[in-house]
Amino acid sequence: MVFGWGKKKPEKQEPEIAPQKKQITLDNIHDVINEIRTIRVKTIIAETKTFRNKIKSSCEAILHIAIDLERDTLKVDDMDVHLRRLVERGKKEVISIIKRESIVELPGINSYEDVKDFNVIAGKMLKKIGDALGRHSVPINVFAKKYANKLRDDLKSMTDRNDEITTLISNYAELEDKAEKITDTMNKITQSRKLIISLGEEKKINKENIKNLENQIIDNQKDIESIQNSDDYKKFLEINAKLDSMSDERNKIKNEIEEQFTKISRPLNKYVYVSSLDKPQKKLLENLIQNPFDVLIEENRRDIIQILESTKKGIE
Repeated sequence: MVFGWGKKKPEKQEPEIAPQKKQITLDNIHDVINEIRTIRVKTIIAETKTFRNKIKSSCEAILHIAIDLERDTLKVDDMDVHLRRLVERGKKEVISIIKRESIVELPGINSYEDVKDFNVIAGKMLKKIGDALGRHSVPINVFAKKYANKLRDDLKSMTDRNDEITTLISNYAELEDKAEKITDTMNKITQSRKLIISLGEEKKINKENIKNLENQIIDNQKDIESIQNSDDYKKFLEINAKLDSMSDERNKIKNEIEEQFTKISRPLNKYVYVSSLDKPQKKLLENLIQNPFDVLIEENRRDIIQILESTKKGIE
């Protein structure tokens, strides 16, 4: 058998390993988020360092291209004077900007803030070089084509790498946004837990209060039954029954008293303001005119007699 012509032994396919599920408790979420942040930042820093070195190398490359372009006469002496001025002006400005921007000190990458600073500085540098090449694209592409192609390729390479850094920053910003939302959700869960515990304690207290009230109601019912079965309560019912039976007689007496006082209400009303009664007696006189039945009690006997005698004298 000729070497290399035999049938290739089939490669053994490794069995697919199902991804393992890891259960994370709510208390561990903050630690997991911080761990993810740390790993992501380290990855971004490491990748940006690589991009920085490549961009720096490309800066040195375009600087050498600019130097070579500066030394090249581009055979402008054979051109029309107006075209020569156009080419020389474009060449001079492009070389000047490349020299100035390609030696810009790019910051070191030791933190995530350094990554953002580098992205901004590199972006400004690339934009200025790109704008210069864009303004003078016609003379550079026509009369310095070999330099233009190299500059275009290196500039595109640097721009792509800086765009990668921009993507890394954008992705990390999304991670931070999601982490913030998760943190807010965790805070809400924590507050809800506290509220549930508080409501649980309040529920226990309310149960105890309800139980105490139920026991108190039972005790009150027993007290009521005890009172209703007592001799004093029976006497109370008998007295109430007697009072109810005397209500007709009471109303009759009341009507009779009111009738009698109605007969003398006019002189009482007339002399209530001119009589020499004391203030309490004048008040009693007013009540006597309005509701004599309730005023005619033993306590008011002497004052009522004095009021009636004073009224009698006033009439005489």
